[in-house]
Amino acid sequence: MRRIALVLVFSILLTAQAAAQIEESDLNFFNPYGSFRAHMALSGRNVSVENNSSRLGLMMISDRRSGWILSVRGEWGINLVKNETGFSLDENDDTEWSTLKEGNPDQTIWTRLGYVGVEYEGTGELSIGKRWSVYSEVASWTDLFDVFGGWASGQYPGGTDGGYTGTGRAEKVLMYRHTVKGVFIGVQMQMRGTGGRVVDSYGLASYLSVAEGLSVGAAWNDARVNDQVRQNIPGVLDHARALVTGVKYEKDSFYAAGIYSWQDGNEAAHNEEHTVIYSCHGAELFVQGNIAEAFRLHGGFNLRITRDPHPTLPENFELRHYIVGAAWYIRPTTYIYSEFLLDDGIYADGHGRDNWGSGWTSLTPEGNTDA
Repeated sequence: MRRIALVLVFSILLTAQAAAQIEESDLNFFNPYGSFRAHMALSGRNVSVENNSSRLGLMMISDRRSGWILSVRGEWGINLVKNETGFSLDENDDTEWSTLKEGNPDQTIWTRLGYVGVEYEGTGELSIGKRWSVYSEVASWTDLFDVFGGWASGQYPGGTDGGYTGTGRAEKVLMYRHTVKGVFIGVQMQMRGTGGRVVDSYGLASYLSVAEGLSVGAAWNDARVNDQVRQNIPGVLDHARALVTGVKYEKDSFYAAGIYSWQDGNEAAHNEEHTVIYSCHGAELFVQGNIAEAFRLHGGFNLRITRDPHPTLPENFELRHYIVGAAWYIRPTTYIYSEFLLDDGIYADGHGRDNWGSGWTSLTPEGNTDA
């Protein structure tokens, strides 16, 4: 008991000392944050309690050294419940198509984001690490559903987090981001070591405001696929390419956005027997509005149609998701939600699925974290 007490006191002293060092440093922004999300999910006759992209993070920014702005961020996904399947596509921590699965039953904590960045007097930010891609700057406009969504933009190909292809939370990335006169410009390069190349993936993105509340944007991503993936998975091309264009409108509590994606060898489908890479068109729509200060409604769809489907895929293989939901805000950072998915698509196993999810979630204040 005495040893335990000493350890506790020592830990408290270390915490106090660290806080004092932060206050005396040149940091002008130090923000630990978290988002804890769990829900009850119903699919057919099955009911389960599931994690929904819960995470913990830390951001530090300094701009007191001769005009230099230094930023650091780390974010870790946490599994609130042990489960084998999950409805939220962007929760997945898989990095390559060859390791496809629906969820992470074994990992309790994993890296979602981690990067360091530097900027000098408004010239744009240069960063390295694992970060939301420039492709996501446009693709994420419709990825705002509480449970479902994000299936048709190419942001999360094959159920991964888009880290390998660089379309989602890009890994091993060098990124430049800048906004000048209302126009966002983003450029990224991944250095994954594919085929001995220095740069094996790149992305470009830009968006701008064309009227009050109305923005348009486009993004392109090209990722070279390594030899091992090409040898092991049918349908793989030398490059995985994706183009996304989008438009969004925001006014007061009303928000509407739509995107179109063109993907070439960027998507993956799998069942218990095989994984197949394929090309497709995709479209997403998200509309949201408040009918009272504490109550919001939202809806939309995700559609994905294959181009030249692989022979092992069903003839009518396609994704058609129609989504509606509602949320009641207990406080600005905490709400209870319910979301319904009408699934009219056919999966790689030749069958359809019916899913419905509901639950509660505690969110961080807006502006503190990415999606």
